[in-house]
Amino acid sequence: MATTFTLDNLRADLESKYGPVVLEGFPGEGGPIRLLPMLRHTAARRDEISALMKRHAEDARAREVAEKADDPEAEVKSTDLNRSVAQIEELLTLVLERKGDIERIKTAFDGDGQALMLLWESYQEATQPGEAEPSGS
Repeated sequence: MATTFTLDNLRADLESKYGPVVLEGFPGEGGPIRLLPMLRHTAARRDEISALMKRHAEDARAREVAEKADDPEAEVKSTDLNRSVAQIEELLTLVLERKGDIERIKTAFDGDGQALMLLWESYQEATQPGEAEPSGS
């Protein structure tokens, strides 16, 4: 007997297993805000996200090295922190289903860079590909 899959069934399965991170209660119109997992984006978008994530990680490592060096000249500057927050904003924009929703997020957080970083970390944890679950058969 043949196994049949319909496009609707596959889409429903994708949404169920690999659905977006949904944010509710944010100001503005448009309903819930959806952040799509990396694999739900095009290859070009994934490349763009990965490149920005790499730059962000390199900047963070450079800040850690400077802090450990105990060099007063290597102090973390507000410009470094502002660049880090801007990178997070850009990353969030790239994973949003509707790019304009970044303004709703920024309005809700009222310039709180730590809140943006927490949102990005939470998104990464929620969308981390994990091990396959054993089937029920």
